[in-house]
Amino acid sequence: MTKMRVTENQNYVRDSANFAILNTNKDCVKNHNNKIVQLERQRNQEKEMQSIRKDLEEMKEMLRCFMCSNSSEKENRKTV
Repeated sequence: MTKMRVTENQNYVRDSANFAILNTNKDCVKNHNNKIVQLERQRNQEKEMQSIRKDLEEMKEMLRCFMCSNSSEKENRKTV
């Protein structure tokens, strides 16, 4: 595999085998990879927040059901 410099940008080389353009600037590649990792973390945090919100809604609904059943039991006791 031979590489030829791209004349427009010295940070790029062209692979003569498949004509792909490759970035040779290691700092730029490292920054790009870090950005991908950061975005993945952010997506995971958003998914976790959605899961927590869903769990909280379920708990609120359970509490409402409990409160309703508890209040109806009190009313039943009063009428007996």
